[in-house]
Amino acid sequence: PYLDEMQHVNIKSEPAAQSAFITNKIDSMAGNPSPDNKPLFDKLLAEGKIQSLQYTVGGSSTGCRPQGIMLNASKPPFDNKKLRQAVNLAIDREGYTQVVHYGYAEPTLLLDTGGFGHTVAEIMKLPGWRQPHDQDLAEAKRIVAAEYSKGLDVEMLGRDTTTYMRQAEFFAGELRKVGINVTVKIMNSAQLFPAAEAGNYQSFSYYFCQTTGAPEELIGSYFITGGSRNWFGGYSNPKVDAGYLDMAGTLDPAERKRKAMALEALILEDLPMVATPVSTSAWNQWSYVQDWPVGITFYTNRKTERVWRSDA
Repeated sequence: PYLDEMQHVNIKSEPAAQSAFITNKIDSMAGNPSPDNKPLFDKLLAEGKIQSLQYTVGGSSTGCRPQGIMLNASKPPFDNKKLRQAVNLAIDREGYTQVVHYGYAEPTLLLDTGGFGHTVAEIMKLPGWRQPHDQDLAEAKRIVAAEYSKGLDVEMLGRDTTTYMRQAEFFAGELRKVGINVTVKIMNSAQLFPAAEAGNYQSFSYYFCQTTGAPEELIGSYFITGGSRNWFGGYSNPKVDAGYLDMAGTLDPAERKRKAMALEALILEDLPMVATPVSTSAWNQWSYVQDWPVGITFYTNRKTERVWRSDA
Protein backbone atom coordinates (compact mmCIF):
# COMPACT_ATOMS: atom_id res chain seq x y z
CA PRO A 1 0.00 0.00 0.00
CA TYR A 2 3.01 2.33 0.17
CA LEU A 3 3.39 4.98 -2.48
CA ASP A 4 5.47 4.82 -5.64
CA GLU A 5 5.32 8.58 -6.01
CA MET A 6 3.63 11.73 -4.78
CA GLN A 7 2.53 14.54 -7.06
CA HIS A 8 2.59 18.08 -5.71
CA VAL A 9 0.04 20.26 -7.51
CA ASN A 10 0.38 24.04 -7.24
CA ILE A 11 -3.04 25.70 -7.48
CA LYS A 12 -2.79 29.48 -7.13
CA SER A 13 -6.55 30.01 -6.83
CA GLU A 14 -7.87 29.33 -3.33
CA PRO A 15 -11.43 28.49 -4.52
CA ALA A 16 -10.06 26.14 -7.18
CA ALA A 17 -7.86 24.33 -4.65
CA GLN A 18 -10.75 23.85 -2.23
CA SER A 19 -13.03 22.64 -5.00
CA ALA A 20 -10.42 20.11 -6.12
CA PHE A 21 -10.06 18.78 -2.57
CA ILE A 22 -13.77 18.62 -1.71
CA THR A 23 -14.54 16.78 -4.96
CA ASN A 24 -11.63 14.38 -4.32
CA LYS A 25 -9.63 15.37 -7.37
CA ILE A 26 -6.68 15.81 -5.03
CA ASP A 27 -5.99 13.79 -1.88
CA SER A 28 -4.79 16.48 0.51
CA MET A 29 -4.74 20.23 0.99
CA ALA A 30 -3.41 22.80 3.43
CA GLY A 31 -5.73 25.56 4.56
CA ASN A 32 -9.22 26.33 5.83
CA PRO A 33 -12.49 26.23 3.92
CA SER A 34 -14.08 29.44 2.71
CA PRO A 35 -17.50 30.36 4.18
CA ASP A 36 -19.18 28.97 1.05
CA ASN A 37 -17.37 25.63 1.30
CA LYS A 38 -17.41 25.22 5.09
CA PRO A 39 -20.80 23.39 5.36
CA LEU A 40 -19.69 20.71 2.89
CA PHE A 41 -16.23 20.54 4.48
CA ASP A 42 -17.78 20.05 7.94
CA LYS A 43 -20.11 17.37 6.58
CA LEU A 44 -17.18 15.41 5.16
CA LEU A 45 -15.39 15.73 8.51
CA ALA A 46 -18.45 14.53 10.46
CA GLU A 47 -18.83 11.54 8.13
CA GLY A 48 -15.18 10.62 8.66
CA LYS A 49 -14.38 10.95 4.98
CA ILE A 50 -11.70 13.58 5.54
CA GLN A 51 -9.34 14.48 8.39
CA SER A 52 -7.99 17.82 9.56
CA LEU A 53 -4.59 17.59 11.29
CA GLN A 54 -2.84 20.19 13.47
CA TYR A 55 0.78 21.21 13.23
CA THR A 56 3.03 20.06 16.06
CA VAL A 57 4.29 23.55 17.00
CA GLY A 58 1.71 26.28 17.55
CA GLY A 59 -1.26 24.01 16.90
CA SER A 60 -3.35 25.66 14.21
CA SER A 61 -1.04 28.67 13.74
CA THR A 62 0.66 28.77 10.37
CA GLY A 63 3.64 30.61 11.82
CA CYS A 64 3.20 33.00 8.88
CA ARG A 65 4.76 36.04 10.46
CA PRO A 66 5.80 38.82 10.14
CA GLN A 67 2.36 39.44 8.64
CA GLY A 68 1.02 42.85 7.73
CA ILE A 69 2.15 46.00 5.92
CA MET A 70 5.86 46.54 5.33
CA LEU A 71 6.73 50.25 5.40
CA ASN A 72 9.90 51.56 3.78
CA ALA A 73 11.14 54.00 6.41
CA SER A 74 14.23 54.85 4.36
CA LYS A 75 12.30 57.10 1.96
CA PRO A 76 9.22 59.35 1.89
CA PRO A 77 6.51 59.22 2.93
CA PHE A 78 7.10 56.45 5.48
CA ASP A 79 10.30 57.99 6.78
CA ASN A 80 7.79 60.00 8.83
CA LYS A 81 7.30 57.96 11.99
CA LYS A 82 4.01 59.71 12.74
CA LEU A 83 2.66 58.33 9.48
CA ARG A 84 3.81 54.82 10.38
CA GLN A 85 2.04 55.20 13.72
CA ALA A 86 -1.12 56.32 11.92
CA VAL A 87 -1.03 53.21 9.74
CA ASN A 88 -0.68 51.06 12.84
CA LEU A 89 -3.73 52.71 14.38
CA ALA A 90 -5.79 52.62 11.18
CA ILE A 91 -5.93 48.87 10.60
CA ASP A 92 -8.89 47.13 12.21
CA ARG A 93 -7.36 43.79 13.19
CA GLU A 94 -10.71 42.12 13.87
CA GLY A 95 -11.91 43.18 10.43
CA TYR A 96 -8.66 41.85 8.97
CA THR A 97 -9.23 38.46 10.58
CA GLN A 98 -12.77 38.17 9.26
CA VAL A 99 -12.26 39.57 5.75
CA VAL A 100 -8.81 38.31 4.82
CA HIS A 101 -8.72 34.99 6.67
CA TYR A 102 -12.44 34.21 7.08
CA GLY A 103 -12.06 34.26 10.86
CA TYR A 104 -9.09 31.86 10.89
CA ALA A 105 -6.41 34.02 12.51
CA GLU A 106 -4.85 34.67 15.90
CA PRO A 107 -3.72 38.03 17.36
CA THR A 108 0.05 38.04 16.96
CA LEU A 109 2.78 40.69 17.00
CA LEU A 110 6.12 39.30 15.79
CA LEU A 111 6.91 36.46 18.19
CA ASP A 112 4.62 33.45 18.52
CA THR A 113 1.58 34.24 20.64
CA GLY A 114 1.61 32.56 24.04
CA GLY A 115 5.05 31.04 23.43
CA PHE A 116 7.95 33.47 23.22
CA GLY A 117 5.48 36.28 22.60
CA HIS A 118 2.63 38.04 24.37
CA THR A 119 -0.68 36.41 25.20
CA VAL A 120 -3.81 37.19 23.20
CA ALA A 121 -5.21 39.16 26.15
CA GLU A 122 -2.09 41.33 26.31
CA ILE A 123 -2.07 41.99 22.57
CA MET A 124 -5.74 42.97 22.50
CA LYS A 125 -5.07 45.85 24.89
CA LEU A 126 -2.60 47.52 22.51
CA PRO A 127 -3.30 50.53 20.24
CA GLY A 128 -4.47 49.32 16.86
CA TRP A 129 -5.64 46.02 18.34
CA ARG A 130 -8.07 47.06 21.05
CA GLN A 131 -11.80 47.09 20.45
CA PRO A 132 -13.85 49.04 19.75
CA HIS A 133 -11.66 50.45 17.01
CA ASP A 134 -13.23 53.94 16.88
CA GLN A 135 -10.70 55.65 19.17
CA ASP A 136 -7.67 54.48 17.21
CA LEU A 137 -9.32 55.20 13.87
CA ALA A 138 -10.05 58.78 14.91
CA GLU A 139 -6.46 59.30 16.06
CA ALA A 140 -5.13 57.93 12.77
CA LYS A 141 -7.33 60.39 10.85
CA ARG A 142 -6.11 63.24 13.03
CA ILE A 143 -2.44 62.41 12.43
CA VAL A 144 -2.82 62.12 8.67
CA ALA A 145 -4.81 65.37 8.44
CA ALA A 146 -2.21 67.21 10.52
CA GLU A 147 0.80 65.85 8.62
CA TYR A 148 -0.63 65.86 5.10
CA SER A 149 -3.22 68.61 4.79
CA LYS A 150 -3.14 68.37 0.98
CA GLY A 151 -3.70 64.62 1.00
CA LEU A 152 -1.34 61.69 0.55
CA ASP A 153 -0.99 59.18 -2.29
CA VAL A 154 1.00 55.97 -1.75
CA GLU A 155 1.62 52.76 -3.65
CA MET A 156 1.29 49.33 -2.08
CA LEU A 157 2.70 46.19 -3.69
CA GLY A 158 0.85 42.90 -3.32
CA ARG A 159 1.28 39.32 -4.51
CA ASP A 160 -0.91 37.79 -7.22
CA THR A 161 -2.53 34.90 -5.33
CA THR A 162 -6.00 34.89 -3.80
CA THR A 163 -5.38 35.62 -0.12
CA TYR A 164 -2.50 38.01 -0.78
CA MET A 165 -4.68 40.07 -3.13
CA ARG A 166 -7.51 40.09 -0.60
CA GLN A 167 -5.02 41.22 2.04
CA ALA A 168 -3.69 44.11 -0.05
CA GLU A 169 -7.16 45.35 -0.96
CA PHE A 170 -8.26 45.21 2.68
CA PHE A 171 -5.27 47.27 3.80
CA ALA A 172 -5.85 49.79 1.02
CA GLY A 173 -9.48 50.20 2.07
CA GLU A 174 -8.54 50.71 5.72
CA LEU A 175 -5.95 53.36 4.89
CA ARG A 176 -8.31 55.23 2.60
CA LYS A 177 -10.62 55.67 5.60
CA VAL A 178 -7.98 57.84 7.29
CA GLY A 179 -7.01 59.91 4.26
CA ILE A 180 -4.23 57.82 2.71
CA ASN A 181 -5.04 57.19 -0.95
CA VAL A 182 -3.53 53.79 -1.72
CA THR A 183 -2.95 52.39 -5.19
CA VAL A 184 -2.42 48.62 -5.11
CA LYS A 185 0.05 47.16 -7.60
CA ILE A 186 -0.26 43.38 -7.92
CA MET A 187 2.89 41.50 -8.90
CA ASN A 188 3.96 37.88 -9.20
CA SER A 189 6.61 36.62 -6.81
CA ALA A 190 9.37 36.89 -9.43
CA GLN A 191 8.66 40.63 -9.58
CA LEU A 192 7.72 41.29 -5.96
CA PHE A 193 10.60 39.59 -4.20
CA PRO A 194 13.44 41.46 -5.95
CA ALA A 195 11.61 44.78 -5.50
CA ALA A 196 11.06 44.12 -1.80
CA GLU A 197 14.62 42.91 -1.23
CA ALA A 198 16.07 45.98 -2.95
CA GLY A 199 13.76 48.36 -1.07
CA ASN A 200 12.11 49.51 -4.31
CA TYR A 201 8.73 50.17 -2.76
CA GLN A 202 6.85 52.55 -0.49
CA SER A 203 4.80 49.82 1.16
CA PHE A 204 3.97 46.22 0.47
CA SER A 205 1.39 43.83 1.81
CA TYR A 206 2.65 40.36 2.67
CA TYR A 207 3.01 37.57 5.14
CA PHE A 208 6.26 35.72 5.55
CA CYS A 209 6.35 32.27 7.15
CA GLN A 210 8.60 30.71 9.76
CA THR A 211 9.90 27.15 9.58
CA THR A 212 10.90 26.65 13.23
CA GLY A 213 9.03 29.12 15.41
CA ALA A 214 12.26 30.05 17.21
CA PRO A 215 12.96 33.76 17.90
CA GLU A 216 16.45 33.38 16.42
CA GLU A 217 14.92 32.61 13.01
CA LEU A 218 12.47 35.51 13.20
CA ILE A 219 14.84 38.23 14.37
CA GLY A 220 17.99 36.89 12.70
CA SER A 221 16.37 36.56 9.29
CA TYR A 222 14.14 39.62 9.22
CA PHE A 223 15.29 42.33 11.60
CA ILE A 224 19.05 42.34 12.13
CA THR A 225 21.13 44.51 9.81
CA GLY A 226 21.69 42.61 6.58
CA GLY A 227 19.39 39.73 7.52
CA SER A 228 18.62 37.36 4.65
CA ARG A 229 14.96 38.44 4.55
CA ASN A 230 15.33 41.95 5.89
CA TRP A 231 13.12 43.45 3.21
CA PHE A 232 12.16 46.44 5.34
CA GLY A 233 13.92 49.21 3.44
CA GLY A 234 17.30 48.41 4.98
CA TYR A 235 15.96 48.41 8.55
CA SER A 236 18.80 48.62 11.04
CA ASN A 237 18.93 49.15 14.78
CA PRO A 238 22.28 48.59 16.57
CA LYS A 239 20.43 47.67 19.78
CA VAL A 240 18.56 44.92 17.94
CA ASP A 241 21.80 43.63 16.38
CA ALA A 242 23.61 43.46 19.72
CA GLY A 243 20.62 42.13 21.60
CA TYR A 244 20.06 39.39 19.04
CA LEU A 245 23.46 37.82 19.66
CA ASP A 246 22.93 38.06 23.41
CA MET A 247 19.47 36.48 23.20
CA ALA A 248 20.61 33.68 20.89
CA GLY A 249 23.39 32.76 23.32
CA THR A 250 21.10 32.63 26.36
CA LEU A 251 20.38 29.09 27.59
CA ASP A 252 17.84 29.76 30.34
CA PRO A 253 14.39 29.55 28.65
CA ALA A 254 12.72 32.23 30.78
CA GLU A 255 15.60 34.67 30.32
CA ARG A 256 15.73 33.94 26.60
CA LYS A 257 12.03 34.73 26.31
CA ARG A 258 12.47 37.98 28.24
CA LYS A 259 15.27 39.07 25.91
CA ALA A 260 13.31 38.07 22.80
CA MET A 261 10.33 40.13 23.95
CA ALA A 262 12.60 43.11 24.62
CA LEU A 263 13.89 42.88 21.05
CA GLU A 264 10.34 42.65 19.75
CA ALA A 265 9.48 45.83 21.68
CA LEU A 266 12.42 47.69 20.08
CA ILE A 267 11.33 46.64 16.59
CA LEU A 268 7.69 47.54 17.18
CA GLU A 269 8.75 50.94 18.48
CA ASP A 270 10.61 51.56 15.20
CA LEU A 271 7.63 50.30 13.14
CA PRO A 272 9.37 48.99 10.01
CA MET A 273 6.11 47.12 9.55
CA VAL A 274 2.58 47.08 10.95
CA ALA A 275 1.77 43.65 12.37
CA THR A 276 -1.62 42.01 11.89
CA PRO A 277 -3.16 38.71 13.07
CA VAL A 278 -1.50 35.53 11.85
CA SER A 279 -3.56 33.07 9.86
CA THR A 280 -4.34 29.68 11.33
CA SER A 281 -4.54 26.55 9.22
CA ALA A 282 -4.48 22.75 9.17
CA TRP A 283 -3.37 19.87 6.99
CA ASN A 284 -6.45 18.26 5.43
CA GLN A 285 -6.56 14.87 3.75
CA TRP A 286 -9.01 12.22 2.66
CA SER A 287 -9.17 9.50 5.29
CA TYR A 288 -7.62 6.81 3.12
CA VAL A 289 -4.31 8.71 3.40
CA GLN A 290 -2.49 7.07 6.30
CA ASP A 291 0.47 8.01 8.50
CA TRP A 292 0.98 11.47 7.08
CA PRO A 293 3.68 13.11 9.25
CA VAL A 294 2.46 16.63 9.99
CA GLY A 295 5.30 19.14 10.07
CA ILE A 296 6.20 21.32 13.03
CA THR A 297 4.95 24.39 11.15
CA PHE A 298 2.99 25.25 8.01
CA TYR A 299 6.21 25.49 6.00
CA THR A 300 7.96 22.42 7.34
CA ASN A 301 7.33 18.98 5.83
CA ARG A 302 8.69 15.77 7.27
CA LYS A 303 9.77 12.64 5.40
CA THR A 304 6.82 10.93 3.76
CA GLU A 305 8.22 7.50 2.91
CA ARG A 306 5.83 5.83 5.40
CA VAL A 307 2.66 7.35 3.91
CA TRP A 308 0.29 4.76 2.46
CA ARG A 309 -3.28 4.44 1.17
CA SER A 310 -5.80 2.24 2.94
CA ASP A 311 -7.86 1.93 -0.24
CA ALA A 312 -5.03 0.44 -2.29
